[in-house]
Amino acid sequence: MAGSEQVGYYGLSYSIAAMCFLFTSAMTPIITREFAKLYENNNINEIKKLFSKYIPMLYSIATYFGVFIAFQSANVIEIFTDEKFKEAYLVLTIMAFYPIHQTYGQLSGSMLYVTGNTKLVRNIGVFTSLIGLGITILLLYVINLEAVGLGIKMVIIQIISVNIQLYFNSKYLKLNFMKYIYHQVVAILFFVSIAYLSNILVYTQHSLLTELLLSGFIYTILVTIGVYFLPNIFGLTRTDISRFAKFSITRNK
Repeated sequence: MAGSEQVGYYGLSYSIAAMCFLFTSAMTPIITREFAKLYENNNINEIKKLFSKYIPMLYSIATYFGVFIAFQSANVIEIFTDEKFKEAYLVLTIMAFYPIHQTYGQLSGSMLYVTGNTKLVRNIGVFTSLIGLGITILLLYVINLEAVGLGIKMVIIQIISVNIQLYFNSKYLKLNFMKYIYHQVVAILFFVSIAYLSNILVYTQHSLLTELLLSGFIYTILVTIGVYFLPNIFGLTRTDISRFAKFSITRNK
């Protein structure tokens, strides 16, 4: 019975976490198509610009949703499921970080396919699978973390796989690989800090849904303010933000 419960916890957490990826997955085919067109025309400089602009932006969008769900995991579980899944909140907290790097994987992986590096994709897959096997044995059979262990394994393997792909893409496009590592860390710290602060600011005796919505509202406001001062979080500049603000004002007139 415990085994089926753990599978249920993991399946539920994966399904909820996957919703974070819906907001960025729609852009992936469009960007992949642009990569293919530009590569066909041997326009590496434009590929470089596209990669540099959209990889950090979509990563941060996924992080925005993922971190919020991680902090609100208990409320999300309680609102959308029954008492049987109450203990799944910890698995969801971990799995909420999975689609964050999945966004990187989709875009960075598509770049490898476009440039014809299919053998490299295969080798990375084999290499990370072997690491994953070792982590699975350690977390599930030695430490016996069950669904939590499987969630940790999935997130770790995703991070390793994505950053190996990123390394080879950065090398091919002559980009600063460490800049993207830095952005990954800073973006997560940025959203985690704001999510933590929004949780502290929200205290309500109303329903869980009200608490969730109120936390989301405050979280979004604080993120908007933070991005104004730190536009690099979304791979933007102050000029980009000013243009967007002017465009929004013009449309609303």
